[in-house]
Amino acid sequence: MHQFGILAVVSPLLGETQRGSFISNYLLNYPFVFPLKGETPALQAKPMHHRKTEEMNEYFQNFLQKINGNGFEALFAATVANLMAQLIKTSIVGVQKRKFNLAIFFATGGMPSSHSSTVVALAASIGLIDGFSSVTFAIAAGFATIVMYDAAGVRRAASRQAVLLNQIVQNLFQNNPELNKGKLKEFLGHTPTEVFAGAGLGIAVSVILRWWISHNTI
Repeated sequence: MHQFGILAVVSPLLGETQRGSFISNYLLNYPFVFPLKGETPALQAKPMHHRKTEEMNEYFQNFLQKINGNGFEALFAATVANLMAQLIKTSIVGVQKRKFNLAIFFATGGMPSSHSSTVVALAASIGLIDGFSSVTFAIAAGFATIVMYDAAGVRRAASRQAVLLNQIVQNLFQNNPELNKGKLKEFLGHTPTEVFAGAGLGIAVSVILRWWISHNTI
C-alpha cells in the first residue's frame, strides 16, 4: 500500500508538531490507510469528500428508483411544480414592488397560477406513466380542467368583487375607522395568461422529471 510509503517518507522530514498535524490531516482526508470493516477497496481508496459525494448520489439514485413510474412520481412532480410557481410568483411581486414579502409565497393568485401548475403537472405525469389513453389520466385531466376553470372564472370574479367592495366600504365609512378596519381578500383568482403559464410550468416539470428519472435509473 503506497499510502504507508508516503507516511514513512514524509514523517522523518517533519518535526514532532508538524508530523502530528500532517498525519492527522492525512488520515482525516484519506481514511483508507486503516480501512473500515466491510468497505470495498474502491471505497477505501477515495478521499472523504469523494465518499460523501458518492453517498449523496447513491441516496438520490435510491429515491429516484422508489418513485420511478408510480404514484409517488406524479405527486413529486405536482409538489415541485407548486413550489416553483410560488417561488416565481414571489420573485415577480418582489421585483415589481422592490420589496420581498414572504407572505406572497403562501398566497393565492398572481403569475403564474400555482393551482394550474400543480394539477397539470399531476395530470401530465400520470399520462407519461400510465399512458394518455388511460382512465387515470382522464380523471386527472378532468380534475385539472375544473381547477383551471375555477381559477380563471369563479375565483377571478370573486377577486374583482372584493376589490369593488373594499373601495365601497372605504368610501362610505372613511370617517368611521371601526367599520373600515377589515378588508376582503383581493388576491384570489387568475387571468387566463396566468392560468396558461402555470399549466406550461406543470407540463415542463413533469416532462423533465420523467426524462431525468428514466436516464438516471436502471
